[in-house]
Amino acid sequence: MYQALFWELTIALLLWRALVAVAKKTVGSFIYTSDILGDIVQTFAFEAVPEELLKLAVKCLKNVSLSSGGFCKGSRSISIKARRFRGKGLVKGNIKRIYTRDIKLSSQDPAECGKDNAPYYYCLSYIGESIKNVHLLLPTQGGGGGGGGGGGGGGPRRPRRPALPGA
Repeated sequence: MYQALFWELTIALLLWRALVAVAKKTVGSFIYTSDILGDIVQTFAFEAVPEELLKLAVKCLKNVSLSSGGFCKGSRSISIKARRFRGKGLVKGNIKRIYTRDIKLSSQDPAECGKDNAPYYYCLSYIGESIKNVHLLLPTQGGGGGGGGGGGGGGPRRPRRPALPGA
């Protein structure tokens, strides 16, 4: 009995979330100044409602290009998450409903974007740039060798440590 009621409520909740979650998004790309790679193209998708928050979020980006559909990112071996603000706010007229938004930044200076957005959120935190697989950006060390024992090669050797006194 309880199991049947559980599944009915679960299905009803999922249907309700599907209907409510159909939020219109504004998508596009912008020029992002990475700490490591310099200027690169990044994508964004912001909820279009409320329009005032959308305008403030887009104002934090430079060279914005809006697109009507999806976008392809090409190779995903090096994943760069742009520096951003994470804002938490209350839905107007409902003190129990909270929303969270990530506001990406083009600039390396977050001051102006933070100042513009702060009045609309009760909590606004800054999150720096995050790069996954950063080792793929580093030069590889030259010379054969590599893996397994035997054989020298493979680049310069580390000097021996001096013996400890009294050893």
